[in-house]
Amino acid sequence: DEVDRGEQKVWYGAFLRHVKNFIKGNDDQKTAARSELKKYTKDITDPETAVSLNYALKAVGEKEEAYKLLEKIAKYHPDNTQIMNAYLLAAIDTQNKKKADDIIRRLEKRGALIPNHEFAYAHFIESLGDINGALERMIVLSDKTGGNEPEYLAYIGELFMKQNKCESALPKFAQALEINSSDPVTHFNKGYCLFQDNKFDTAL
Repeated sequence: DEVDRGEQKVWYGAFLRHVKNFIKGNDDQKTAARSELKKYTKDITDPETAVSLNYALKAVGEKEEAYKLLEKIAKYHPDNTQIMNAYLLAAIDTQNKKKADDIIRRLEKRGALIPNHEFAYAHFIESLGDINGALERMIVLSDKTGGNEPEYLAYIGELFMKQNKCESALPKFAQALEINSSDPVTHFNKGYCLFQDNKFDTAL
């Protein structure tokens, strides 16, 4: 185990170095950093190292390469929930709904779906036009996580608002602001809904 951890640290250091070179470098250095990171995908089979390389690839704009890496690693480690959760995000990043749906089902069956990844999936399906599906998923997710995550509550309010259901959106915005009163977007959305309900004095 200590040897494995030592090897992982070496890999992490290499990945980080290339990401830093990409961020700080000129065009040639950026191209070189991308190329070096893509080379690692041939050798990596360890799940934890693969997840780290996936994040490094995304950081340099190589989302498709990150997806291909996790697709390969998932075949070696089909029961590894860390890989499957990372694979889900990669499927979302590459707009692969069919694969994202499949991974969601597999993770839900095992009770291993990370809440914030489910949140990302809801945003994803909303972006594809499925507002109802996103809303249904978010209501269940909010309940599962105790109903006190302001991001989730605010997003549920936004989804109701997009359906022109401000009467349902307002309580969600109010709940979100009770927990996080400094969110300007939720304040704006609440004001918009109040304005739509002709509650002009309250909206100001």
